[in-house]
Amino acid sequence: MGLFSKNKKKSYSPECQSMIDRGVGFRTESFSGSRVRDAIDVCIYECVDLGNTDIFETLLKLYGGQSQYWQWIKEWVEDYDEIYWQEVQEALEDVFMHDLPIRVRYALWLAPSDTVIEHYARPGGRIDAYDVSDAIVLSDLGYDGVLFGFEKNPEPIRSYL
Repeated sequence: MGLFSKNKKKSYSPECQSMIDRGVGFRTESFSGSRVRDAIDVCIYECVDLGNTDIFETLLKLYGGQSQYWQWIKEWVEDYDEIYWQEVQEALEDVFMHDLPIRVRYALWLAPSDTVIEHYARPGGRIDAYDVSDAIVLSDLGYDGVLFGFEKNPEPIRSYL
């Protein structure tokens, strides 16, 4: 099943594993969707604005690499300053283009359908399904969602009202 079949030894949350096994994840733009998909922009926003630095820990856990390098990027992001903006962006681009199983150009938070319905969907809001069979996991927050990385811009494969 796509890239995930190469990662059988990886340890995912049950929610993430379910999306991988089914090859589909869900989201709604009616909750807080910004429609931003650029992986660098998404990760900078997640890490700098929301403090979600587990992205770096997840990448190290799932894909390995030099722990000092990941720690260095994480510290830069945690101590974010305009001076380091270019360095952080270049470091993330290097990781996303060269150090992962695919070239990660796009990123999208997805969750199981029941999570989206229960916590994120608004009445009358559309819920979109996305194919994750060729994506990789960038952050696994279990029930709250999984940040998937994509080489191609993800488009909904189905929509529900």
